[in-house]
Amino acid sequence: MTSATAPAPLGVMLHATLPMPDLLTALAATIPHVGTDKSGPGCDRLRVVLDVAGMRLCLLATDSESAIMATVPLEDADDAVVIDGDGPGARVIDRVELDLSQGAAKTVLAVFRRVGGETVRLDVPADGRSIQATDVSGTLVGRTVRVAAMGEWGPTDDEQRVDAAAMIAHTCSQPLAVRTTCSLLPKTLARWAPTARALGALPLRVTATGMGLVAYGDLAEAAGLVVLGCLRVYGTTDAVPAAEAAYDGPAVAALMDLLLDGAPVGGEATEESAHAMVTELSAWLHEQDTDGDPDADGDGDGDDPVGGDAA
Repeated sequence: MTSATAPAPLGVMLHATLPMPDLLTALAATIPHVGTDKSGPGCDRLRVVLDVAGMRLCLLATDSESAIMATVPLEDADDAVVIDGDGPGARVIDRVELDLSQGAAKTVLAVFRRVGGETVRLDVPADGRSIQATDVSGTLVGRTVRVAAMGEWGPTDDEQRVDAAAMIAHTCSQPLAVRTTCSLLPKTLARWAPTARALGALPLRVTATGMGLVAYGDLAEAAGLVVLGCLRVYGTTDAVPAAEAAYDGPAVAALMDLLLDGAPVGGEATEESAHAMVTELSAWLHEQDTDGDPDADGDGDGDDPVGGDAA
């Protein structure tokens, strides 16, 4: 995504460096959650967003039932590219978005797992047609792998792409359960087991409305690798809701920045948008509870908006 709707000229490229271990962990955690073409619109692809203005790389995946986001802070990046002069018609390109197939993402992971380096450089054309990763740990440039992106996803009829960021943001805004019991289905455990291995653990927060929030990393400052994910849990009918939301920290701003419906990008505006959405979602949940929402008992069987209709 760029600040202009017109395609960027050929040759325009963004460059950034980031810690290789964090990139590999982010890939290993998110790749298992790429769905299939039967999971829902746009689920069969790993969404990759390189944001040099926000100094972060974001990976998102969903299978409509659960979703995950990983953010990796950049160590260094080129300045935004300004084209077409300095006047009113100037375009600033500081962010590129593309989709990778699960196979392409696995290729990058497999190549650099064997390298064992410390730093990787990403070279991404502004047209989002490919991504190249190069080991730059030493004084000499190391191994390089380049993979092509999938074609731009386009809606069929009135379909809307399943929005992983919206699914996770909704779960973040739900009230934590002070006390409850819950169960995970075997297929859920199987899907999240590779993520747990990649992270070394699967820190799970259970909400009072039948959802689980995976929250990993420096959640207070979001200064390092952060992983947020959501999944369905069962058996929370005895849940006692807390006054606090499952998560309301700086990583929410990254989620708001990634919403497919076009939330503001960058800086204080994004943070204000993030907190506004959390407040709005919390108010909506409270309203549903007081109006007799079928999910108010927290059993997770109601018409929860987390799923294929997210936009």
